[in-house]
Amino acid sequence: LAGTVRMVEVRMEATEEDRLTTVVVVLAGTVRMVEVRMEATEEDRLTTVVVVLAGTVRMVEVRMEATEEDRLTTVVVVLAGTVRMVEVRMEATEEDRLTTVVVVLAGTVRMVEVRMEATEEDRLTTVVVVLAGTVRMVEVRMEATEEDRLTTVVVVLAGTVRMVEVRMEATEEDRLTTVVVVLAGTVRMVEVRMEATEEDRLTTVVVVLAGTVRMVEVRMEATEEDRLTTVVVVLAGTVRMVEVRMKATEEDRLTTVVVVVRLVTIQTTEVRTDLIVEGKPPGLVNLVRAQQNVRVLSVHLFIAHCPLANLPHHRMGQGLR
Repeated sequence: LAGTVRMVEVRMEATEEDRLTTVVVVLAGTVRMVEVRMEATEEDRLTTVVVVLAGTVRMVEVRMEATEEDRLTTVVVVLAGTVRMVEVRMEATEEDRLTTVVVVLAGTVRMVEVRMEATEEDRLTTVVVVLAGTVRMVEVRMEATEEDRLTTVVVVLAGTVRMVEVRMEATEEDRLTTVVVVLAGTVRMVEVRMEATEEDRLTTVVVVLAGTVRMVEVRMEATEEDRLTTVVVVLAGTVRMVEVRMKATEEDRLTTVVVVVRLVTIQTTEVRTDLIVEGKPPGLVNLVRAQQNVRVLSVHLFIAHCPLANLPHHRMGQGLR
């Protein structure tokens, strides 16, 4: 055709179970391909279609597994000279249903994705919505069992995605909650994780101070024998970390305090001192005061027989401030 070879190829395997057909057609002096592949078995059907629109290859692809339990469908459509995809995936078993939908709005791909596991015990739903020409995501995940509930919500505020994520396991023993809040046009995160069992409690708090995320993280294992607490505090506009780890067994008590001190005199000398004292934490303050000529990066203080409950209210905190 038109001085060159144009190929139209058809291949057929006409077995009882399988049929495979490939067609390549010629349009407007170039090769335009329409390819159809079919496996016509009793259980599975797979079809791929590539069509030609406006001088270029536009693809509409449909894949179907038509078994009794599962159905998987993918559709790619053409809008306004470009490929616009609408993809739907469905597993239509008795217990589970999974659906993904990608829609086209205003010349670009706008995605609304919904995933559902409709079992008797569990339900998982993800929704992505379109607002004001961009993808705005509201994602909700729920496991609606009798014991556990897990919910994640992402909301849209002021033209951007603002995320409020709450995760809850509402069992009798355990509760896990994560909250991300929006303050002053940006995402400010307050994350609280709690395992409210009789023996263990784990809490993490991230707070916002002065327009940036300031983290105060507290981790507590309130068993009869062990207590582990980590505190990260904010001092003078930056994150200053005070980490306290305590194993409050009857025999051993170990506390590690790591303090970052920023002094007027900045030198490269790094001081790491391990102290074994019998008494109270002001020994750390005395150590810091004794090192006025160097920059103290970290101090590891090991204190014997110092109850953890007394540390947060001790005058060591005043000395650090």
